[in-house]
Amino acid sequence: MNRVGKIKLAPFVRPREKAARMGLTALTDSELVQLVVGSGVSNFTVAQIARRVSRLLKTYGAEINSFQLSSIPGLGPARSAQLSAVFELARRFPSKHKESGLLTVVSVLDAIRSQAGTTAHLWVLTLDGARRLIERRSYGEIDSIAGLLREVSVGIVKDNATHVVFARPVPNGALLPEMEDLSIAKEAKQLGRLLGLGTIQYLIYDETNHYAVMKDLVQ
Repeated sequence: MNRVGKIKLAPFVRPREKAARMGLTALTDSELVQLVVGSGVSNFTVAQIARRVSRLLKTYGAEINSFQLSSIPGLGPARSAQLSAVFELARRFPSKHKESGLLTVVSVLDAIRSQAGTTAHLWVLTLDGARRLIERRSYGEIDSIAGLLREVSVGIVKDNATHVVFARPVPNGALLPEMEDLSIAKEAKQLGRLLGLGTIQYLIYDETNHYAVMKDLVQ
């Protein structure tokens, strides 16, 4: 039995089934690319191709072109043009909603620090596939890491979250992780894999600075 507890965890599913069950916003960037690409080739799986496309997207964004895409082994000119057409449509029909995603550590911590007067021992933020905030939850003193992660996992499943950020406030100048931080981060990484999350971060922060105990976990 895993140390997360007895909660029933969502099974691993392919992007198509995951989208049908949870909606497209629950998919990671790589999973969305997999839906468009469809299948792999003899030497590269669709997941491998999609991860490489996702890395290029982080560099070029929606302005990526078919020439850049065609440099990815296994993609080829036809699929490169297909992906480029998707991005061109996205540029022609931008979203009417001006939501800003929590794309940086700074914006994540700003969202938490805005909750002035709270006595939270730990914050957990769930984000969708576009890294937009879904829910912000606070937790008091932690008696049991397994108990904490059971509660957290319920929220993740309820929110159909793709990314999760753990953040613990510390006194100014005390940006050194404690054993509890390391233990939670280790178990959170396991939880992320079990739930098929895109990324997990664990931060400690004071009024002006922060320290990343665990950086992005990429599946």
